[in-house]
Amino acid sequence: MKAINILIAFALLLIYLTIVNTVSAATFTFSGAPTTLNETDTFFVNINLEINNSSGNVYYIKGVFSHSDPPPSYLGYTKNNFGEWHNDDEGDKAKYYQVTMDPNGQWSGSIEFKLDTQDASFKGSGNYSFKLGRYTATGIDPKWCTEESTACEPVIIAVVAPTPTLTPSPTNSPTPTQTLTPTKSPTPTPTIKPTSTVTPLPTPSKTPTPALSTTTTVTPPTSYSTPALDQSVLGDMDKPDEDKGVVTYVEGASSDNKIGVIFIALGVFFSPFVV
Repeated sequence: MKAINILIAFALLLIYLTIVNTVSAATFTFSGAPTTLNETDTFFVNINLEINNSSGNVYYIKGVFSHSDPPPSYLGYTKNNFGEWHNDDEGDKAKYYQVTMDPNGQWSGSIEFKLDTQDASFKGSGNYSFKLGRYTATGIDPKWCTEESTACEPVIIAVVAPTPTLTPSPTNSPTPTQTLTPTKSPTPTPTIKPTSTVTPLPTPSKTPTPALSTTTTVTPPTSYSTPALDQSVLGDMDKPDEDKGVVTYVEGASSDNKIGVIFIALGVFFSPFVV
């Protein structure tokens, strides 16, 4: 009798385990994670989630990094459906990426992740393990993809610090040599000498020359013919020198006769110039 009870209990246990395994069987895998990552870079992974009898169920997925050095701790950011980044320390599962299972209990898609370099668990360059976790709508703790019936394989990512960009030091521009400008000597102001005013001397008045009371005008004859001289009047007189045009007076002639001779001589002299 005792043996029969043992057999019945064993059969019930097998039935229970079969039912539980059928209901909770799940596949949670991913691909596309990099093996080397700059600590400031982001990356996408392709995710495949299948859960029996989960049609219409809602889950929240996040990605985490853990350093190989103990103690293990998680860090990292997950970008949600609204393009917002949320890290592992927030504790609000609804902020992670939400998925809804299709009628076949499946969901597949791509989600973006990155490191949280400000987290206390970040230890700089080195190897980090990356994996995924999912929350149920009513659960508190995540179920890791490494714990599913069809488990994922964590990816070891070598994280490297970004290569610093060398900023060229500014080259000091040579200070221009100051050119000394010679100081201009002040230009002496010329002293204006007073202009001497020359007082003109008074012009002496000319004493008018008294006019001669009688002006004798001698009009030379237009033609000249030597008159016959009266020897009794003029006295003896040599003939005039024709070459020289000079009249030789005879001594002893009277004054009146001499004046007449002068006028005659003048007439002879000017006659060639009268037209």
